[in-house]
Amino acid sequence: INLNSGSNLNAYATSNYEIRAGKDGKLTVGGTSSILAGENHVETASKIHMNGPLAGTAKIAPKAQRVPMAEPWPGHENLDPGSHTSDKTEATSKFVAAEPKFFKKYTTATDTFNKIKGED
Repeated sequence: INLNSGSNLNAYATSNYEIRAGKDGKLTVGGTSSILAGENHVETASKIHMNGPLAGTAKIAPKAQRVPMAEPWPGHENLDPGSHTSDKTEATSKFVAAEPKFFKKYTTATDTFNKIKGED
């Protein structure tokens, strides 16, 4: 999963917040890095280098290829079932959904399980 925000990205948990990587973990900030602990701050490692050697940098996540949209939305499967096969719904920049011919007749009140009159 890649998570990319054009602005602030905030996360909050009312209890614990945990992140685990199976291999390396990197944190890169362009400004000041701050850690505030209400109690203890604990670090464990075979060696802890607080000012060298130079640390590696974290990668920038790519922007999402598919994002949620608002209604009315032309991408409903019942409006164009042929465009919802597995080979046509990959989250890549190559896929561009065409606007179904009955999109203008669709409303949020339309029953998504009924065909629209005039639909083939």
